[in-house]
Amino acid sequence: MAHPTRCVKYMLTFTAYDEHFLAMSWNWLNDPEIKHLTDTPPFTKEDQAAWFQELPMRNDYKVWGMQLGERKIGVVGLKNICKVSAEVVGFIGEKDLWGRGLGAEMLAFAETQAAALGISVILAKILADNSRAYRLHKSAGFVNLGTVSGRVWMAKLLQGSK
Repeated sequence: MAHPTRCVKYMLTFTAYDEHFLAMSWNWLNDPEIKHLTDTPPFTKEDQAAWFQELPMRNDYKVWGMQLGERKIGVVGLKNICKVSAEVVGFIGEKDLWGRGLGAEMLAFAETQAAALGISVILAKILADNSRAYRLHKSAGFVNLGTVSGRVWMAKLLQGSK
């Protein structure tokens, strides 16, 4: 039986990361708790704008916005993309939706995108004190590679990889 607090009313969708997501990301990543949990370094609006303008020219970074119905709720991406691997990044920026299973859907989407690019290994770098993210990745099949400078590195071999 499903727990009522875990029910999600609308389907999670993934869409182009546009100016609206950029503006929301500014707010999300400047929330002290989210900033810490995502290990986001300090950045300015100018830094963020420059990053956004470079995205279409980059082959090593792909990013999508996440929506629940019409509500923009977070971001997922692949960075440091190379021939065989990429690092998955993402977060649910709307804290009232934490703990509802959306992170698992976010990781599944990232895996599908990585596989479509021919990537065989996805990596994740998680702060050692971010137990929620660690449990999410572990339940999604990631294995712990070790801890370096307070960050746990995890990896997952994708099924059907070439």
